[in-house]
Amino acid sequence: MRISNGRMMRAEKLVVLLKDEGVRWKESVATLTVEIENLVGDVFLSCACISYFGGFTGTYRKALTEKWQQEAVERKIPCTQPFSLVKVMGDPMVMKGWNMHGLPSDTTSLENGILVTNAERWGLCIDPQEQANKWLKSMLKAENLQILKVGPPTLLRDVTGCVRNGLPVLLEDLEEMIDPALDPILLHQEFIADGGIKQIKLGDAIVDYDALFKLFMTTKMPNPHYSPEICIKVTLINFTVTQEGLEEQLLVDVVKKERPDVEEKRDQIVVQMDTDNRTLKKIEINILKLLNDSELEQILDEDTLINVLDQSKITSNEINERIAQAEIVSEEITETREKYTSVAIRGSVLYFVIADMSRINDMYQNSLQFVKTLFNKAINEAAKSDDLDKRLGILIEKITKNIYSNISRGLFENDKLLFSYLIATSIDRYEKYISADGWNLLLRGAQPVTKDQKEKKPPNPLPDNISVLPFDLLYSAECMIAKFDGIIDHMAENQEAWDKWATCEDPIETKLPEDWSEKITDFQKKILLKVFRPEKLVFAFKKYVNEHMGSFFTTPMPITMELLFNDIDPYTPLIFILSTGADPMAKVQKYAEESGMSDDLGVISLGQGQG
Repeated sequence: MRISNGRMMRAEKLVVLLKDEGVRWKESVATLTVEIENLVGDVFLSCACISYFGGFTGTYRKALTEKWQQEAVERKIPCTQPFSLVKVMGDPMVMKGWNMHGLPSDTTSLENGILVTNAERWGLCIDPQEQANKWLKSMLKAENLQILKVGPPTLLRDVTGCVRNGLPVLLEDLEEMIDPALDPILLHQEFIADGGIKQIKLGDAIVDYDALFKLFMTTKMPNPHYSPEICIKVTLINFTVTQEGLEEQLLVDVVKKERPDVEEKRDQIVVQMDTDNRTLKKIEINILKLLNDSELEQILDEDTLINVLDQSKITSNEINERIAQAEIVSEEITETREKYTSVAIRGSVLYFVIADMSRINDMYQNSLQFVKTLFNKAINEAAKSDDLDKRLGILIEKITKNIYSNISRGLFENDKLLFSYLIATSIDRYEKYISADGWNLLLRGAQPVTKDQKEKKPPNPLPDNISVLPFDLLYSAECMIAKFDGIIDHMAENQEAWDKWATCEDPIETKLPEDWSEKITDFQKKILLKVFRPEKLVFAFKKYVNEHMGSFFTTPMPITMELLFNDIDPYTPLIFILSTGADPMAKVQKYAEESGMSDDLGVISLGQGQG
């Protein structure tokens, strides 16, 4: 049988194109082979993560996953190393959509998003900073999300309507108990009725169960204790912000403001790579379909398959070039983002100091969103500089002062120095200038020592006016901090010198006997003050803040109407908590008139406080 010239040319071109396509397919087959081999382990670890680690923090999740992976390797279960739930279960474009709706882009938050959307049991989010709450409201707004609260007697009726109509429900502000009437939904007790309709029994009524129904639950409690009975009905998901997670969130904020081009490129790469992968997949499916559906003569008589293969070759070459370029750009983006890490770290450290202040007084509660607003405002107001190192210094100083001044304005006078000292020591603890052992000794006192240390414990060599308890603190310091090694023996041999320092008028400024002032750090000297002169600690704290942070953080700030009005807008009210006899309204009205705000000023009187 003679083959026409047209067929011969098509056959030759087809062979060449299929050969080129075959090279790419071989690479894909090699990659898929590895993924298929690791599939069992990856699915197993993913199921373990979704089932068990949702209630833990990011750091503990990482340690738990590494332990599971190590166990899998020891049992010769193949899995991807290192394992990542985000890479195995996450879709880049879907996760990008979550970020656009307010879900932070750090690893822990993305894992939480996967748990919320993939877990078989309905998710219960531990959400003290309300990040999950805002994300769900934004993401499901188009689906007519119904927001319900625990408590109203109509709760079951409202949920029943949503089940019947297929509307998503967000159940807010849960406490440590869940209404038992919701158990059929939590336990997925749906059944197929006559006629093939899915139904569920809620209370005394049997209602149709729409497959589009979804249930999400959130609680503001930072550390709830749920009974085992509740834990097996829901998927606990911990949205509590960690220091590392907040650093990643703030890094995105600062880079967006300082280098918007970098974040834009980063977003474009994610979108472009996802689009390219989808395009290649469609072409591959089209090629295989044509090869499967067409006979040899038909293939050689038409240019359809050849055109598709030709387009595939051009597209794959373009994509490979883009991927190579994207890898280079990604490295540059990572290097650029890392330069701003110090700014994000400072913001994260400050937030957790502010969060700790609520333990001192319930009035000192500030939302994460408010702190982020102050953080971004400081970046906008900071002086510009072309020198990156200088700019970073300006940003860190401006952010620290801006957040400190706004938060301290709402503190009682006797707590402001404590706030300043916590900021200074938290920064130094992050930078490892202050060790965890030293901080615990100053904060909590003497620590438990080991059996061997107890046996070696010498008799108390301190003067009679020093109690046994401070001696235990000193002994703990000698056991736990290397720089204190030998201090008790030195005190026993030089009691007069140490007694002179301990009884002097100003032990803060007076040097320690011999070379101990140089041997221990400024912070560690506070431990000695706690042993000998605890009444001087407050003055030592103030001196520490002055030396490490500056006098700005220890000097009382005048509160003027101009400062107050600079920090409010139509969405941020100004609230005065008044003591008996105080009335700032005359000053407020006067400033509003002078600044032209009197027409827009709204005043609501809530009455005067009693102290």
